[in-house]
Amino acid sequence: MDHLKYEKNDLTPTENIFHFVDILYGKKDEIKKHIKYDLSQYKIATHHGCHYCKVHYEDTIAGVRDPNIIDELIEACGCKTIGWYDHKRASCGTGFRQRYSNPDLSFTATADKMNSLKDEGVEIVVHLCPNCHIQFDRYQPLISKREGREFKAIHLNISQFIAIAMGADWESVVGVQAHTSKIDSVITELKEVES
Repeated sequence: MDHLKYEKNDLTPTENIFHFVDILYGKKDEIKKHIKYDLSQYKIATHHGCHYCKVHYEDTIAGVRDPNIIDELIEACGCKTIGWYDHKRASCGTGFRQRYSNPDLSFTATADKMNSLKDEGVEIVVHLCPNCHIQFDRYQPLISKREGREFKAIHLNISQFIAIAMGADWESVVGVQAHTSKIDSVITELKEVES
């Protein structure tokens, strides 16, 4: 176990610490080879998250001002996203602890984003942050009630989206049973990619 012991200055963040989306991005050509299901019939938007795009600008892959790393991964799955939309760079509303310390401000930010997505007719929102997932998925019914507008989009982490496209089991791998907004409310059938 001594080989696992941390020594001061063992880690060089720019050389050996990566966000998981960076690893997926590095494998996007490999991902293309393993796509089983065509999800291109759905209207898809992306949300890149503050901590990926707004903290370490130099380390962000595929754009900071118009972030598109998730869009490119979705393209590797044979799909297109809507690209730029109003509030694309906006926060999900979580803002570290804002959900708990300032819920009105937090949910207003979330509602702005969700209203923009609904206006675009988005069915699937793909993101890379677990806090964003909670804010969008768990609180979608609350935001719907608060806004007096029904939001029906489903929310997937990019790894879940890729797993579905690659044919992974929905429960044991994707974990759809943990979602508040049921995945099968939008993805009603999967059609195999034509060879």
